[in-house]
Amino acid sequence: MSKVVILEGSPKKRGNTDLMCEAFADAAQAAGHDVQVIPVGRMHIDGCKGCGACYKAGRPCVFNTDEWNDIAPDILAADAIVFATPVYWFGWAAQAKAALDRMFCFLPKGEEFRGKKCAFFSAAADGEDVFEAPLMVFEKSAALNGWEVIGEVCAARCGAHGAVRETDHLAMAAAVAERL
Repeated sequence: MSKVVILEGSPKKRGNTDLMCEAFADAAQAAGHDVQVIPVGRMHIDGCKGCGACYKAGRPCVFNTDEWNDIAPDILAADAIVFATPVYWFGWAAQAKAALDRMFCFLPKGEEFRGKKCAFFSAAADGEDVFEAPLMVFEKSAALNGWEVIGEVCAARCGAHGAVRETDHLAMAAAVAERL
């Protein structure tokens, strides 16, 4: 079965984004997939410096000042990556976006980083239109890397902690696991 990494980008524990990730993870594990949740929203991950010296020091990033080099090998080895972030100020949460930006180090890996499956989960207090920019970033990243998008679940009007429980978005996130 597949090795799946969930990059959970919310700084809130047990928030709406976490709950969607949990629903997906439970379904994926029940189907026999190896699932690893990486709580990037609660980790110390700096933004990419754009120096282009990736892997020149024998590790993904030459700077070893945060937790990126600890999780990068798991992301590279995954067959599927789930990106999960709440919408903050019409975009990805800064913590989740920093993790995505740091994937720049994988571009020299070429085919080793291409061909993965990917999904996107997000929650926001506002209506559906707030997902336009976050989805564009996800979809362009998937296209750049030759990834197959297997699902996008965006929970609008779910600003209150746990509000996603009152919607069908948990079931929708779980259903994405069927496409692994």
